[in-house]
Amino acid sequence: MFETTWIIWLQQGPQWLLPFMTVVSTLGNDFIYMPLILFLIFFCKVRLGLQVMLALALVGVMIGTTKEGFALPRPADIDVQVLDKGKQNFPLVADGAAKSFWALPDADAIATVRQAKRDSYGFISGHTANAVVFALAILLFCGVRSRWLWALGLLWPVLTLLSRMYLGRHFLADTLGGIVAGLLAIALTMVLSRQLLATKAHYLPSALLMLCCGVCIMLATTLDWLSPSAFGAVIGTLLCLIGSQKYDFIQADVSHWQRPLRLLLALGWVVAVQYLLDNLYLTTGLPDTHLLSAGFAAVGYPLAILGALWLCRLCRLSATPQRAI
Repeated sequence: MFETTWIIWLQQGPQWLLPFMTVVSTLGNDFIYMPLILFLIFFCKVRLGLQVMLALALVGVMIGTTKEGFALPRPADIDVQVLDKGKQNFPLVADGAAKSFWALPDADAIATVRQAKRDSYGFISGHTANAVVFALAILLFCGVRSRWLWALGLLWPVLTLLSRMYLGRHFLADTLGGIVAGLLAIALTMVLSRQLLATKAHYLPSALLMLCCGVCIMLATTLDWLSPSAFGAVIGTLLCLIGSQKYDFIQADVSHWQRPLRLLLALGWVVAVQYLLDNLYLTTGLPDTHLLSAGFAAVGYPLAILGALWLCRLCRLSATPQRAI
């Protein structure tokens, strides 16, 4: 699964595949998903958007941990025959890919890539994992039953998988690992959201998960393959779910004319909060891997999302549902 045979075969396709696959791959970047999450929360349904956000936060931890933990090379790094995003490749190793289906890349090739300290390793494919999460979360949490809609929704992860292999960024094993991570994140999100968003919310599973995240954040001081900010994002997202349930944002009644105004207001607020926190963190002079980044993430998510929901309520762009007496 770490062979380059499949990739080289894909790259021999017609020329129009390069711009098409490039667009598909670009649409899988993080800066695309965040506006989509805001669209789901403030234009569609708060519950749906928060569930998707939690699933993406959970899979983000899996992506970062496995990439840094396994530190396996990308195809374009270890095979001169593989094109790197359609361009001539100058790999660190000329022929270091696996020689059989179940084998790993050459040990010397792995060591060379690790010594070079690339910004991002191959296993697993973050694009594929995020695509699986986003597509399946919407299909499952919206209760979609149409086979045609399921086929259309699952087309996105498949295209993303193929684009990452075609561009020489991932092996087949990387993309399959991304699928598994996405499925695990969806399953965990279903369990947590059912507990948090029930009529009588149960906070114990989420509290235990936040405790585990806190432990991992502390361990990040000695284990450099753990990302404090990723675990902080999970804590922050869980706080968004808890706060939304507690303050009745989940069930808030929203009219059709309010939806676009809510979205515009939320976009402005979230961008302002992100700009403020990013610049505030820059003034500390600390690296992105510092423990303080976890605190900024854990606080930033509720400040941005819950703050925007409160702002919408203050601007009368949503109504507080009446509690039963």
